[in-house]
Amino acid sequence: MRVDNAGNVYLLGLLYKEKRKEKRHGQPNYTYEAFATVERQRVKQYTLSLDDRFITDMQIEILNNNLVCAGFYSQKGSFSIRGTYFLTVDMATRAVRPKASKNLGLTSSPRI
Repeated sequence: MRVDNAGNVYLLGLLYKEKRKEKRHGQPNYTYEAFATVERQRVKQYTLSLDDRFITDMQIEILNNNLVCAGFYSQKGSFSIRGTYFLTVDMATRAVRPKASKNLGLTSSPRI
């Protein structure tokens, strides 16, 4: 959750397609959703996605009245991290604009 200097509230969450513990068998079973209350108006919902990639991790920040999102992605059908991404959401138009992505060149899941 983020709150800007004007008191606007932004919340990032996961929306599961079915049960949370349902095995995904390489397929995404959730989407990232952002919720915003700006200028004390109704809550607006924004679906955050990358067309041909599966978002595995995301963080949000607020910059110049835009929601800025960054994190890791994988290819659909894969569990491994393939790269990083950066996108913005225009709060007025709800347009999600991918700004950049970088393939990390990983061929298997990183070991932690």
